[in-house]
Amino acid sequence: MALRGSGYESGSCSSNAFRSKEMQILVAFHALFFLVFLALFAFAAVKFFRSQQKGIALRRWFLFAFSIVFRIIASILVIVQVSIHECQLISESTYYQFDIARQWFSLLAYLTLVAVIMIPLCRRLVQGNRKIAKMVTLANSAYVGLLAILVVCVLGTYTSIIYDYMRLGFHDGVLDHHHIKTETAYAVLALIGMLIASANMLFAILRGRHMRKGVLRVAIPLLIVSALGMTSLYLANHIIFTYLQREYLQRGLDAFNRSLEAQLFLQLFFYAATFLSALLVASSPQLKDNDDARFNSRQPAGYTPGPHPYRQCGQPQLKEQAQYQ
Repeated sequence: MALRGSGYESGSCSSNAFRSKEMQILVAFHALFFLVFLALFAFAAVKFFRSQQKGIALRRWFLFAFSIVFRIIASILVIVQVSIHECQLISESTYYQFDIARQWFSLLAYLTLVAVIMIPLCRRLVQGNRKIAKMVTLANSAYVGLLAILVVCVLGTYTSIIYDYMRLGFHDGVLDHHHIKTETAYAVLALIGMLIASANMLFAILRGRHMRKGVLRVAIPLLIVSALGMTSLYLANHIIFTYLQREYLQRGLDAFNRSLEAQLFLQLFFYAATFLSALLVASSPQLKDNDDARFNSRQPAGYTPGPHPYRQCGQPQLKEQAQYQ
């Protein structure tokens, strides 16, 4: 939902503020999910403080905290940015600075959530076989590293484009082209990454009986669906906003805005669903952080643990841009 900096500065809020239905919906969606994200943060904090091995939990799952905090900050930035823009209390340069910060926090929130799913969570799901767990960790870590490089390139080119526009009133078309191509590559590879993680999880379910019991019986399928939905929507939104905008606008501005509003809601919803389901999997009794410590403490001296018979897993397959995402 693209806006342009107004350049207005005033001492009081404009009487025309929030007369646009689109701006009302935009703020309402982000305010709603701001509360949802706060609840998820509180839920994650409760799970952490109930862990009997807080040090292990912190080292293993710290990316959960980064992801939800980044997402909360991004929502706050959108609400503040749109509010002061509607009240005409913001200069054009300040508006774009808000936009840069929002884009950074939003994209980093998604990247860190993808990372926590692909690395520590997939490793824990296949931990019954050390060789497979090591292969999954190395392959998925390399893949997340590639995604991180692309994200840095996307954010770097986006920041440069915005600053060029702020200083010169226009931006480099070549850089804009590279930015679009890089973000397209990131969106496609992020979806492929979640397909790889889904393959890891499906193998864990098929080869481990304990994965088909309790919380994991529901949480893992929910995580697969929500993670694929989150990344698919990001790719679809980027394609529509970047490549198909003219075709959508031919149907009318109202139809285009309704499409962006639906995409925004679904992106926020699927992020929240992905975070919640990943947290439920990570904190499930079958994968709780004190399993290893309690298991090892009960073994006699000289005991060499072998693969758990119920944790054998098959060989895994190796593995917004809409405004105000």
